[in-house]
Amino acid sequence: GEFPLSNKKIRLIQLSIEEDSRREVSDIGHERVSTTDRLGMPLIETVTYPDMTTPFEAAEAGHYLRFLARSTGKVRVGIGAARQDVNVSVTGGQRVEIKGVAHISWIPRLTHNEAFRQRALIEIKNELSSRVGNREKWQTNHQLIDYDLLDSGFEPLRDARTRNYKLVAVNLPSFKGLLSFFLQPGKDFADEISGRLKVIACLERPNMIHSEQADLPDKVRGKFGRIAGLLGADKNDAQIVFWTSHEDLKTAIETVEERCRLAFDGVLNETRKSLSDGTTVFERVLPGPDRMYPDTDSAPIPITEEMIERNRKLLPPDVHTQLGQLCTWNVPSDTYHYILRNNLMPVIRRI
Repeated sequence: GEFPLSNKKIRLIQLSIEEDSRREVSDIGHERVSTTDRLGMPLIETVTYPDMTTPFEAAEAGHYLRFLARSTGKVRVGIGAARQDVNVSVTGGQRVEIKGVAHISWIPRLTHNEAFRQRALIEIKNELSSRVGNREKWQTNHQLIDYDLLDSGFEPLRDARTRNYKLVAVNLPSFKGLLSFFLQPGKDFADEISGRLKVIACLERPNMIHSEQADLPDKVRGKFGRIAGLLGADKNDAQIVFWTSHEDLKTAIETVEERCRLAFDGVLNETRKSLSDGTTVFERVLPGPDRMYPDTDSAPIPITEEMIERNRKLLPPDVHTQLGQLCTWNVPSDTYHYILRNNLMPVIRRI
């Protein structure tokens, strides 16, 4: 099917029904805490084609689907009752899914910032391609270092030392200037590495510092020259230092190298979590065509034409029809959002 926006029509791929899952409360280290208060709640997922080409069209489509669902009188309302998985891609990029956006008002800023992040990642890819002749030969090298090599009075390092964590220095060949490359408001490429260290290696943030970090104390920043020397670094290299338990050491080293290698590919297929300031953080790798839930997916159930026609007669007028009625009745346009959000059209029709 399709539904209208103010300047175009948006095509629908499918509607499906699913069951809400457990809700994650916290994810710290190797311990995740969830609550089951949403289990069993039926959800309707409406999937559109990528027909929205601006951040504001994406938000307008979200509102239309929201009003359409509420017009039935059969949905719950309140924060979390409607959630959007917002997919963003730019030319030369890949599809990135921003998961579970709780407020439609967040969509314009999130989609704008994600599009900018993808353009920046493509710039980093192009820069690396010009610097590195053979990407297959590119590799990092690392070394365990002593806390005394840095300023152990720096709070994150002091905390790591108290936990008896290992301190690891990593050299990133040809990455000079790229760790501090701006991606989103308040975030640079180093945050891409830090985010994966948290999710994949279970290292809570702050979990690393790097040679281009502007907010480091001078005493700590000044020690990176010595670290570069220990690692045999070239003048065009960059360095990071992270801290980890012995159990997570191998995974953390692999995670750092993998994310930097993937920078040669530009934008990655991944799922990201939305934050209230309009930025996103890494959540997980985007599932492929084999999906992630083969144990819970059910085969489609056929629906007869008779059932469709019977229920079609019970449907309320479509949202664009209701907007036309409000306009015809000279209802002030600044009230439309409130009326549709609260499904007040049946009351107005009765009046």
